[in-house]
Amino acid sequence: MSKNKINRPLQLMLQLIMGNTIKQADWQDQNKISTRSVQRDVSDINEAISTINFPAELKTIKLDNHVAYQLSTSNQLDPKIIITLIKTILATRAFNDEEIHLIIDSLLDQADLNIQQVVSKTIKNELSLYSPVTHQKSLLDLIWLFSQWIKDQTTIKFSYKNSKNEVRHLSGLPTGLIFDTYYFYAIIHFHATEHHPARDAQYRLDRFKNTTPIQEHIDFPHRQRLEEGKIRQNNNLMQIGSLIHVEFEYYGNPEVVLDKFPMSKIKLGGATNKFKIHEINKNGFKMWALSQGKNIKITYPQSLVKEIIEDTSAILNLYK
Repeated sequence: MSKNKINRPLQLMLQLIMGNTIKQADWQDQNKISTRSVQRDVSDINEAISTINFPAELKTIKLDNHVAYQLSTSNQLDPKIIITLIKTILATRAFNDEEIHLIIDSLLDQADLNIQQVVSKTIKNELSLYSPVTHQKSLLDLIWLFSQWIKDQTTIKFSYKNSKNEVRHLSGLPTGLIFDTYYFYAIIHFHATEHHPARDAQYRLDRFKNTTPIQEHIDFPHRQRLEEGKIRQNNNLMQIGSLIHVEFEYYGNPEVVLDKFPMSKIKLGGATNKFKIHEINKNGFKMWALSQGKNIKITYPQSLVKEIIEDTSAILNLYK
């Protein structure tokens, strides 16, 4: 048997492992062999897969009305999961155009060609109308870097531009990474100083600049595990501010409140449902309450009631 005859099935297998779909006619023309020889190559690959229990299946499919071969591995994602993930990621609008295509292509690579075509067709219109948030920053590398710094408990120094375009130069310990309403946030722990006690604060990931690891050690009570889920539950839109207890009446569908604040307690009352939230960020809750218009009436605390009245009066004055 010639060396070429031995190498040919190996070359075919390598191309299939790389995710390529090979048309029978193309392989036949490329190697100047008969259809029977192609079928023999495929048979040799199937025998090898079976012999070593390789976690894959060589499939014969139709591609553009031609016989083609494709390797389907057992670690491929379920197509239902792929399309669900893609739809969810598109809805976040968090990634710029380059990264959203990279993410989608990476997910599609986990499916065979037929599934790729179905999913691509399903999301075509939504992808063509995709509009990322305005910052246009690349996030994937930052997400990975911060994940590593959190795992390794690495202190960093960084520059940060806030919403007022003020730049601050800080150093702290990344302890968490969360996503909420369009943006990723890093939770940074700062040690106590003569001006501030030890504290945690959240910063939008796209606003970090000149971020580098440093040798400075910052103590953090790691036994008190950071609960990113709890932070997301009690801080609407990741606002800065204190936590308060609130009580309110809600005249709309109670699911709106329960879905937004899953830790809230409800007392059903027909047309009026009463809610209590033990701990919620005041500024974040006030922004949400104002967005609910006449569907909500805050009953506690009175300090928040006063702020709502002042804010709504200021809104009315805009229309005079």
